[in-house]
Amino acid sequence: MSLEIGKMVNKLRSERGLSLRGLAQLSGVGKSSLSRWEAGSSFPGIPEIEAVLNAMQVSEDERKTALGQLQAPRALERLQALTGDRPPLSGDLLKAMRLRSRLTQTEVASRLGITQGMLAKWEIGGDWPSEERIHSLCYILRAREEELIALLHGRFLPSAFDDSLWEWDKIFDISQELMHPSAETSTLRDLKFISLESHIWQQSLRYPPARYFLTRIYALHARFLHESGRLSEAHRYSEKTLLLVKQGTPALVQLPDPVWLDAVMVRARLEGCDGARPDPSRAAKILIQWLPEACRLEYRAWMLSDIAMMLSHTGDSACAVELSSKAIEYAARGRWAGEVGFRTCDHARVLLGLGRPGKALKVLTAKIGEFEMPATVVSALIIMAQAFVELNQHMDARECLHMAHTKSDGNLLTIYKPQIDMLQVRMGRETDSEPSGLK
Repeated sequence: MSLEIGKMVNKLRSERGLSLRGLAQLSGVGKSSLSRWEAGSSFPGIPEIEAVLNAMQVSEDERKTALGQLQAPRALERLQALTGDRPPLSGDLLKAMRLRSRLTQTEVASRLGITQGMLAKWEIGGDWPSEERIHSLCYILRAREEELIALLHGRFLPSAFDDSLWEWDKIFDISQELMHPSAETSTLRDLKFISLESHIWQQSLRYPPARYFLTRIYALHARFLHESGRLSEAHRYSEKTLLLVKQGTPALVQLPDPVWLDAVMVRARLEGCDGARPDPSRAAKILIQWLPEACRLEYRAWMLSDIAMMLSHTGDSACAVELSSKAIEYAARGRWAGEVGFRTCDHARVLLGLGRPGKALKVLTAKIGEFEMPATVVSALIIMAQAFVELNQHMDARECLHMAHTKSDGNLLTIYKPQIDMLQVRMGRETDSEPSGLK
């Protein structure tokens, strides 16, 4: 329970020129109770704080801030009803750790000797386990030491950031570090994303502009989760992002770095490629709907590439090739290093999807030497390996995969490992199925 709620009641009361006795008379809450709140020796329940806030005729933002300070389950339910969201909790970290381990609630509950319902309650913040069970959970989920420390803090995550942290340049620097982590931080991105979101969420109750920065972090979190193959989580964070966008447009559209469009891209890819029932036509429509908001050339190029990819799955080959080529032109006119390389890889991927592996190889072979970023080189090598597999040139494919594996390991590009592993498994199956004389 936060001590800030008492300070806030005192501040609101003083601003309105109310004495403790006057506020007690207006709200029906005892003067001694109000005094204890302000001193931090006790805390209000939901009915009591609502009565006090109503008596002082506070604004909606002040009401949200007060409820956010309470840090109680019923307060969180009330907050969610008011905002459509709730602050990130330790339960979110616990859930992320479980999904990262590819375990179901039933599997974890069975190992821990509890019911699935109890674990579900912990993950949504409705209750919290004992220290002994937290240690057992962290052992089962192979938690990092920093994650264990955060969970031992309780249902609400400890803040690791200064209260002034809602300025654009600071948020930008931290979010860039999360997307391009050092060796030290690469294994702690779940904790760092959720801790940062928790801090900014609380800030956003007091400083509405902080909601724009929360949007940025949610969008990047969605992208990280999608790239990591954690699709259900990626969907949840893309929806959280777009909810904030709908509430904050047009101010969000005018931000210097419209990274919230990452969430649109994730949502479209989940719809068109990664869902249980892929629908590339619907995914293309989602991207076309949001394309006018892509004021930066780099985002327009990226969205055109993805539209081309979706159209290639629908059989519209001519339009797909045209749009993916146009995306490279937009990227070349932009300012982001490496963007031309990514869009060239996308163009080759479209050609590969259309059954033109030779043309895909020709495109990448001509351009890979110009790629500036390790990630674009790794991506190109994986696509080249896929093309060689399609052409039954398995020796060349293995060489490309070996180079991709070496370069990704050397640059901490772990997001490419599942693609490399999957292609190696596919090659192994195809090699095993060949007649012995052809191997």
